[in-house]
Amino acid sequence: MNEFIKQRLKNNKLLTELRRKERVAREQGNKKLSDKLKEEILELKAIIKNYGRKPVGGKSE
Repeated sequence: MNEFIKQRLKNNKLLTELRRKERVAREQGNKKLSDKLKEEILELKAIIKNYGRKPVGGKSE
């Protein structure tokens, strides 16, 4: 298996685990933890979205 696929599976596993923890926190009424986990989920999704992309040429000043 190549590195890209391995990394993607690892990221998806992390994302699933964070979503599960966030849902449990929300159901228990722990809004502070739920909000913190939502932030982490958004950060991880942004990282995943940009993973493996090569930088696009632009103005470098």
